[in-house]
Amino acid sequence: MSVSSLLFEKIKGKNLDQNLVTILMTHLHFTQGQAYRRVKGDVELSLSEAAILMNSFNIAPDEIFIKEKRKNNINFNASLSINNSYVDFLQNLKYVIQTAGQLPKVDVQHTSNEFPTFYTFLFPNLVKFKIYMWSNTFWQGKRTTQKFRFENISPKEIELANEIKEAYLNLPTTEYWNLRLTDNTLNQIQYALESGLFENPKDAIHLCEDLRKVNKEVANMAKIGEKRLSNDKSLKVRGKFQLYLSELPTNIHFLVTHENGQSLYTTFDKPNFFHTENKAACDYVKNWIDNLKSKSVLISETGDRTRNKFFHRLDREIADFMEKIPIRS
Repeated sequence: MSVSSLLFEKIKGKNLDQNLVTILMTHLHFTQGQAYRRVKGDVELSLSEAAILMNSFNIAPDEIFIKEKRKNNINFNASLSINNSYVDFLQNLKYVIQTAGQLPKVDVQHTSNEFPTFYTFLFPNLVKFKIYMWSNTFWQGKRTTQKFRFENISPKEIELANEIKEAYLNLPTTEYWNLRLTDNTLNQIQYALESGLFENPKDAIHLCEDLRKVNKEVANMAKIGEKRLSNDKSLKVRGKFQLYLSELPTNIHFLVTHENGQSLYTTFDKPNFFHTENKAACDYVKNWIDNLKSKSVLISETGDRTRNKFFHRLDREIADFMEKIPIRS
């Protein structure tokens, strides 16, 4: 049975008054024809569409995705290459993070060669800019003639960004960062300035200010070993945060280990990613991360001098970059 068919059976089991066509039109904003083709089986639901329905009807991922039969598959999430919806990408990312957070005895190892996208969700303008730049550089056929402006962010995008932020702050992670972590983001801002992609060049300053604020928040998280924001006074337990600093070049991997197995998410055509539960692939990346760990320095909760030096260096790099931005009156 396909994923779509199994999901539809689960939804019908909820004894709802509405038929499936109406449900798809309501929750996925399909036309009647689009909804009918999916109910009939002519078109499969995408992962992001399935995730929206599962969230709407409280259907657990394990009820739909049978890991034993799919464990050797390598799936490519290409939501931002096959449609124009930034919301679809956010829905996909929310599904991945929330699913990981629900796994028993979950342990996540995250390696990155640039400032991790998950922390930019603390300031959604940064994520919006990132996706704007990806669509104008890497993705052929998706380039837009519109210039970047903060006002383009919709309330729905803000809501999803906040949900992703909350889910990631609750997720325990061990992360491996590179010394040149901010280079890519600053280079993107520089490229946008030189190419005239900002409607208001002063927005480049605001992006840098947000990046400095994120840097300060993560520095505090590393100090206390917990993903707690500086203004969070609640008693809620946040995810444990271990941060390693590496001088070695890294790729972007997201390895999820839990009581029942492993899942690997590897970035390809940023921010799209490959996903697999293939044991050989997961074991290979685990060994790769173990080797990286042996050559890295733990800077969370310990190594105060190295940690302070690292985050001060990042802040200084951003500040120096800001001073070179031409301001138009």
